Amino acid sequence: MNYPPNLPSSPPHPPPGDLCVDLTQMALMGAVIGATGAAGQQLRAMQLGRTNARQMVRETARTALISGAASAVAGAAAHTVSRNGLTRLAVLLAAGTAVMYAAHSRTNPEDSNP
Repeated sequence: MNYPPNLPSSPPHPPPGDLCVDLTQMALMGAVIGATGAAGQQLRAMQLGRTNARQMVRETARTALISGAASAVAGAAAHTVSRNGLTRLAVLLAAGTAVMYAAHSRTNPEDSNP
């Protein structure tokens, strides 16, 4: 009798990553996303004559650093609470938002007093 070859039903799950590596990857992804958003805003501001190239680069880099830090902090906080689910997502969003708010308040104090 001929049997089909043994094929794995699914690829093996990768082992859990090193937390430091995971947080570094989250920080890099956050920095890229933050820089992309900031660059788009700054390009528009430059087209409208509200900023110059030097300010554009400075603001984009600042936003990238803050976004990267917020992503790493959010990832670390979420890691301590839960591995999966809505709790992890809620902690990611809350921690990331808190870091972004605090950083924005420190760098733009005039914007934090309505």
